[in-house]
Amino acid sequence: MKMSFGSRRSAKYSWWRPLRILAVSAATASVVVGTMAAAGPTAPYALVGPRGGELVILEPGAPTRLVPFAQAGQSFATAVAPDGLAYVADGANGRLDMLDLHSGKVIASAPMPRSPKALTVLTPDRRHVLAVGFGFARLYNASAPYNLEAVLPGNGGMAAVVMPNGRHAYVAGLNRAGIDVLDLQTHTLVTTLAPTQRFVSLALSTGGRRLYAFSPVSGDVLMFRTSDGQLLKTIQTAESGFNPKNPSTWHAGFMQATFSPRDGGTLFAAAFSGHVDRFQARTLSPLSPFTVSLNTGGPNQVVAVAVSPDGRRVFASDENAQGTVEFSVRTGRVIATFAAGTDSRWSVVPATAVAPVQGTGGAGR
Repeated sequence: MKMSFGSRRSAKYSWWRPLRILAVSAATASVVVGTMAAAGPTAPYALVGPRGGELVILEPGAPTRLVPFAQAGQSFATAVAPDGLAYVADGANGRLDMLDLHSGKVIASAPMPRSPKALTVLTPDRRHVLAVGFGFARLYNASAPYNLEAVLPGNGGMAAVVMPNGRHAYVAGLNRAGIDVLDLQTHTLVTTLAPTQRFVSLALSTGGRRLYAFSPVSGDVLMFRTSDGQLLKTIQTAESGFNPKNPSTWHAGFMQATFSPRDGGTLFAAAFSGHVDRFQARTLSPLSPFTVSLNTGGPNQVVAVAVSPDGRRVFASDENAQGTVEFSVRTGRVIATFAAGTDSRWSVVPATAVAPVQGTGGAGR
């Protein structure tokens, strides 16, 4: 094959750690909760991740905010622009919401197919937002009036990445086999990679030369060359065993994967085994994992992972405990534990993108 690319939720557990509510805003319905351990001075970045019909905003060193976008809503991953506009793919209600994180208000909505899993990815030029769910992929304008630009081909999914030049997107999911390669300019399906495998997460290397795909079914991690789609390497891991017919027995398997933004040399992958697995990016050689153990009475299914912009901190969310652990990359030690977390996937954004409007009940500045 030659391509020229140019330039479960699992069953709910009864264990729950109550959140300590500090303030509620009547104007925006945003909630501020306390952290379980001090995390030092406020960081210049924040983490944003969905949890049901709200977004969790975790800013180390500051109270955690909960910003609702819909009653009985559900999103899997949310793209956030630097100006604080979150593009929320609400699969439960079948709409794309534009949520201003400063005010906590939905400023616009566009129709979108319903899906049990749905996510958004902002193109690098910030002109378009890609919305993906089970059975669909849609391309919208990222600015008002947020029109639908294209209904894209392929089978949709629950994982998507866009090349740095904005030309191609990769889409995969547990609902289907393979990785769709979509041309975002011609709105066509270029090809499908690994057509017999199912993947839960995708990651692009710095510069977009390598694509990494994670399968919780086989436990495989695949590395592709993006210039021609060639499979360069496959490694087998113990993160396997996903059974869509019985998710309550799923105690291993990959979830979110991401790169260290500092040098792009390390891959981090959240796993239902209770680990944050680490790999050397060029060789896929395993490194020692970080272990999450917030839920002492049962499994620790790590659904989300994020790395601080300086590459020194890793954040991992435990779905069973609804909490988040902050690790030191250098030592592997736990730095802080937060009483809130996403049950889907984290996005890392500048702290200025989530700063609430003064007087709205958020952690005002």
